[in-house]
Amino acid sequence: MRSRRKAREFALQVLYATEVGKGSLLNALESINEAGKFESDDRVYGTRLVEKSLGNSTAIDDAIRPCLQNWDIERLAVIDRVAMRLAVTEMMFISDVPINVCINEAVDLVKKFSSKEASGFVNGVLDAVAQQLKNPELKNLAAKKSVEQDSDQADFEEEELDQEESYEEDTDQEESEDK
Repeated sequence: MRSRRKAREFALQVLYATEVGKGSLLNALESINEAGKFESDDRVYGTRLVEKSLGNSTAIDDAIRPCLQNWDIERLAVIDRVAMRLAVTEMMFISDVPINVCINEAVDLVKKFSSKEASGFVNGVLDAVAQQLKNPELKNLAAKKSVEQDSDQADFEEEELDQEESYEEDTDQEESEDK
């Protein structure tokens, strides 16, 4: 199997760009793609990771939070938080990646993009998450939250579409009244 390291770097950069730049996912994907540092296979798997991470963010953060002794997830360095979220995404939702690989890859990303000191912290947190996920009750709870979040996301997207259609109808009506 081809290494997914570059794909993880792609996903890390996209998620970092969306979180720091507060821009859209589409803009971040286009911007990172335009840099041309990633092959097609890297972008495909990286995009899958991004979508899984964003689509299951509540369940992922709920798996991380109890393992952050005396830390709030939002106060972590963005790059460390994103790397942990990607690792937990793979642990929870991508079955062909061994847990130790998820942890090691996240630690390597943090060493490369954050700091060596942060890598020890990330390693400890992810090891605790892995131990927690071995508990079937917690894994089932995370899966249930994921399904609920997917349902909420679908409802939100449907509302957005309805609002866009309503706006378009109003705009069309105003234009016809102006004529």
